Amino acid sequence: MPFFTWESCACSSSSSGEAEKMTVVEEQTSLHTEVQAETSLSTIRTAAVPDTSLLQSFLELPVPVVLLTLWLVGAALIGLCALMLYDLLWMVAGA
Repeated sequence: MPFFTWESCACSSSSSGEAEKMTVVEEQTSLHTEVQAETSLSTIRTAAVPDTSLLQSFLELPVPVVLLTLWLVGAALIGLCALMLYDLLWMVAGA
């Protein structure tokens, strides 16, 4: 995977104070990683992955259906929060 580095090259400077010239150099590196894999049955563990088939099937519905459903759920949550805040303020004002 190549990466780029900056190398500075000093130009012949005069008394006027010329700026330093910068050049880009591409360097190649090789990434070698060694991985040891154990295949015995005692080391194999299954990860606890939640079942995402319901979410996948919901997201595969037509886009307007998904957006409308998410909008309705969001509106219901905001309405519930507003109702709870109104109730709380009514209780504080009545006390």
